Amino acid sequence: MTGGSALSGTTFDIAAPEIYGTSGIPHATFAQMRAEAPVYRHAWHEGDFWAVTRYADCQTVTRDWRTFSSERGMTNLWDLDDEARAARKSPIDTCSTDHVRLR
Repeated sequence: MTGGSALSGTTFDIAAPEIYGTSGIPHATFAQMRAEAPVYRHAWHEGDFWAVTRYADCQTVTRDWRTFSSERGMTNLWDLDDEARAARKSPIDTCSTDHVRLR
């Protein structure tokens, strides 16, 4: 799995709602990310997140819950405090046995 920011120095903005509202999913941007920065650290005002854009890398991430976990945060729920986040736990926010139990 390759990682880091775009080697070309290109930055990508896939989190801005207006991108999706005007023209839908930015397929060309995702294609460029797969080519130049398949595992991309996206700077975001509420905390950086990783965008994994290649299928094989997505498989690696979803199968290795010990290394790659959203349980420690970053499932796009920035407006929730810790108590509210714990109360609305879902399988996407959990790993291993907790994930299976909720599923």
